[in-house]
Amino acid sequence: MKTTTVSVYAAFFFILVLSVSCRRDSEAPDVAFQKIEMCMESLPDTALYLLKSVPHPEKLRGKSQADYALLLTQAMDQNYVKFTSDSLIALALNYYTVERGDTAMRAKAQYYYGRVLRELGKDEEALSFLSSAKEMFGKIQCCKMFAMATDEIGMVNRKKKLYQESLKNFQESYAIYEELKDSVGIVRAGQNIGRAYLFQNNWDSCYFYYNNALELARKKQYPSEVSILHELGILYRSMGELKKSERYFLAAYEKETDEERKYVECMSLGYLYIQMGDVENARKYFKMSVNSSKEYTRIDAYNNLYFLEKDIDNFEEAITYHEKADSIVSVLDEVDSLELITELQKQYENEKLRSDNLQMKMHRTVFLFCGTIVFLIVAFYMCYYYYKSKNHKKKIAEIESQIRDNEEEIK
Repeated sequence: MKTTTVSVYAAFFFILVLSVSCRRDSEAPDVAFQKIEMCMESLPDTALYLLKSVPHPEKLRGKSQADYALLLTQAMDQNYVKFTSDSLIALALNYYTVERGDTAMRAKAQYYYGRVLRELGKDEEALSFLSSAKEMFGKIQCCKMFAMATDEIGMVNRKKKLYQESLKNFQESYAIYEELKDSVGIVRAGQNIGRAYLFQNNWDSCYFYYNNALELARKKQYPSEVSILHELGILYRSMGELKKSERYFLAAYEKETDEERKYVECMSLGYLYIQMGDVENARKYFKMSVNSSKEYTRIDAYNNLYFLEKDIDNFEEAITYHEKADSIVSVLDEVDSLELITELQKQYENEKLRSDNLQMKMHRTVFLFCGTIVFLIVAFYMCYYYYKSKNHKKKIAEIESQIRDNEEEIK
């Protein structure tokens, strides 16, 4: 444990020194990016911090700009930062697509472009880029990235409810991760296979993969242990084994360190206790969920409390919870309306700005055209004047020469 800590601090110090040198040497960014890429897997948060600390990234050009965009997208992905646009990774994709750089970099850019598109809900476009990336990774025998691309394709197929296709994708990636002895990949792919079987109500296979993933996640102390416990709770709830489901949901709740996600576990426990007929515990966990910072979680919690109290004829409490849910919905409607008005105003201002820019561009074009015409006319007259002046000087020189000859002849 001490060795690991020392190595982490050493790597962190080394990268910090490297990032400082990046400011002093114009060739240093490429070297710095290579070193950051090497630490991406082990220290993704540090990699993201260093990339965001790069001074004036907007001044980067060519390969440096493409490498920066690709690395920053990768670091954001590994730190679970939500993507809101594909403009960053598009810089890398555009650079590497024009036959610049090696096949591995082009494939990596296509993979992360597909990842971003999938996060943005553009599944069909994402599938095209992910499939292309997978094919390229296969040709250059980059096994880990091939498995990751296959995982992403499985995610798209699962969202499209092509469960059998997604299962094949996850099994393919699982086999590669096992061959590579990549425990993180094995846990992720195993969990995905478990989900695929869960959607098909294949309980035995579902439990087998979930259990294997859970054992490995516990052994390696991966944060995915919580989500596996939660999904095992869903599995047993679907099978009607509510006591086992309770055990897994409670374990997930106890191990969850993110305060907001704890409220999700509370909601699951509330639903479970309703099924179990345990009103007190159901009320307890739903009341805990109303402390969430997420409006929709609070709405669900209040609505569940409303139905809970209504079913036991506690109408006064039920009405109170219903009014609280309605008040949040009203606030959200007002916020949505304000956001819509703001968005429309922003669009109007953007269109007006575009119109003004086009008018300015048109005026500039007319001015340049007129200026060019005037310049050509002036240049023509200057050339003409120069030519005439030269001819006059030549004639004067001839006359003076003739005069000198005449004077000699007179003498």
